[in-house]
Amino acid sequence: MVLIYNGNYGIDESGYGVGDQTAEKFRPLVTYINSENKAVDTMFDGFLFLGLTSQYKNDFYSPDSYNHAGAKDWIWYLDKTFKDGGDMDALEEAVRIASQELNDPDLQVKVVVMFPNTNPLKGANFGALDETGNLDMNVEEDWKYATDWWTNEVVTRFEEKNYEYLKLSGLYWLNEQADYVQRINYWVDGVHELGLKTYWIPYFHSSGYLWPQDLGFDATAYQMNHFFDSPYEVGGAGKIGNNMMANHAARMNYAGTGAEFELDGRVYEEAGKYNQFLDYLNAAVDYGYDGPGYYRNWYFGRPITDIASSGSSVVRSLYDNIYQVMNGTYERREYLDPDDLPLDPDIGGFYSHGLDGEGLPSNGGSTGGGSGSGGGGGGGYNPPDPDEPDEPSTPEEPTAPSGDDNYSWVEV
Repeated sequence: MVLIYNGNYGIDESGYGVGDQTAEKFRPLVTYINSENKAVDTMFDGFLFLGLTSQYKNDFYSPDSYNHAGAKDWIWYLDKTFKDGGDMDALEEAVRIASQELNDPDLQVKVVVMFPNTNPLKGANFGALDETGNLDMNVEEDWKYATDWWTNEVVTRFEEKNYEYLKLSGLYWLNEQADYVQRINYWVDGVHELGLKTYWIPYFHSSGYLWPQDLGFDATAYQMNHFFDSPYEVGGAGKIGNNMMANHAARMNYAGTGAEFELDGRVYEEAGKYNQFLDYLNAAVDYGYDGPGYYRNWYFGRPITDIASSGSSVVRSLYDNIYQVMNGTYERREYLDPDDLPLDPDIGGFYSHGLDGEGLPSNGGSTGGGSGSGGGGGGGYNPPDPDEPDEPSTPEEPTAPSGDDNYSWVEV
């Protein structure tokens, strides 16, 4: 499952909203695009829609923020996500096109939508979601009402769209810590009553990360946070080639969680970040969480779309590597020599002049179909598939948290 940040993060260099989604952006995430620019297989089978900031500059995530999102922010996010021509429609269109390219009329992807939490710090300033009037997040009746409203609103809006290529799988608990357990339990029960799954992505050392099933989460991916510290600091969590990945693998095995793979735009700008990401990919092989059947989250969609579009074979190889990890065909890579990382990552160049300037790749068509879950798998713990009914189991450019272990997805 890949994370799609569709909140409000300003305007990009081309004049479009950074958090606005299009079918074009989704194409290399829905399908694996080969070196000839042809969709030849599926890529990610799940898409998590989440936002951290609204157009009103309020914060959906931070548990200690007094600028926490209220009713108007909640309504804005759902409108943006589900409006005609909005972000969810863009994914539907991308999968429709993929179904044609792969000659698979039954193609569907899973969708998960965030729940932004009922922060007590918002207090009586939450606002009104409907004619019920202003809600106070310190009043149990009110935060329960808001919780149910969000869950029901997501389901209602999704069902009203009658999507052919999307399946609503569940909702995601946005707070990365197990704060306010009573509120978690209430939300979990409400989601389960509708036959949906609950998802969570705790950060490294987050409260509750070792017992997510006890909290009621069906599918949990563990944040390793290796990417966000210095790749060169001796003894640091981000030091390239340190023992953190072995540590993470042991924790995931104990807790029965899946893994989160983390990268941002620096992966194609800095050799140290490139090699940190290789640590993630190599560890998947080393500790047996590559291949089909293992629950993985990928943070996040935009840099993966970027590397897929790179005209540099060095940069674009990471896109191929991600696909290989999911298939179980990835083989360990040696670290990149800093001199081999191009000064210009040539984002977008793949679609204009091909790889390394060797000619424009052919467009359209498909050389095959099939599923992105082919290939051999590794050993190790495999969390059950959260969508198996009898086996419940788990901005745009993020800024580095400057050594803060309590890292969260911060987008600018």
